Amino acid sequence: MRVMNLPGLQRVDRLEFARGLHASRLANIQKGEGQSHAGLGTPHEISRFLIAYMGWPDDEKIRNQWIAAIMSRSIASDEEPSDKIGSVFRSFGGLNSIAEPAFDVAANAIVSIEPGWRVVADIFTTLVALSDDKIVLRRGPSLAKAIDLCVAHGNYRRTQLQKLWMRYRDVAHILAAALELAREHGDHSMFLASWLSPDAVMGIADGFEEFGLTLKPHGQIEPVLRPEMVWRIPPYLRNEKSYLIRRPLSERQIKFLSSRKARKEYISKS
Repeated sequence: MRVMNLPGLQRVDRLEFARGLHASRLANIQKGEGQSHAGLGTPHEISRFLIAYMGWPDDEKIRNQWIAAIMSRSIASDEEPSDKIGSVFRSFGGLNSIAEPAFDVAANAIVSIEPGWRVVADIFTTLVALSDDKIVLRRGPSLAKAIDLCVAHGNYRRTQLQKLWMRYRDVAHILAAALELAREHGDHSMFLASWLSPDAVMGIADGFEEFGLTLKPHGQIEPVLRPEMVWRIPPYLRNEKSYLIRRPLSERQIKFLSSRKARKEYISKS
């Protein structure tokens, strides 16, 4: 079992609390308060660690490189002269000469992967919508049906969605939470939602994690989120009573489902 290491966050046990926290932090950024780089403020030091799990759930090496790039910039700002060698080093730009390019590379990496985050979050939140008791589905909600809906109403091919799901499925509950928080404020960046409000994202992700570890689609042995591989929320952040955001399907989506025929090929969970 894999559990994220995110010490020091407050527990956000109500949806209204999560939304309010993020709204206030967005307002502060818009007012220009706090330090920023490329328009990004960092209200909590844990933000960088949450982004690492979201960006590279199965690549510890790159996660560590991301953290190193972000932290090196903070260290560089506190750099002080110590000896002759240090003075020479600083004459060539010091640690900033390494930290700034590293930070830029790390920031650009996030820009390139965020579209994939949104795809996986869309798949997961669509699956949540399909689990509504008011919707009658042959053999119940499934990942295949959720992907079919995303293919029908998006700009991605099925193979692309399947590949992205395989890459980010172990943090799908976190991505879904980031997307929901972003949607509440003009559908802005999922990265920004997680960067500014990691505690709020965790509060919302709690319900999605419980859902993903509980729902077993028809004919499947394991739930949607793999128990041994999913990155779980730390126990101290778990809510006594989780809350699940379930957005209703559109009339267009419901019409598509009614005309959808069962596919012969299914998404592998292995």
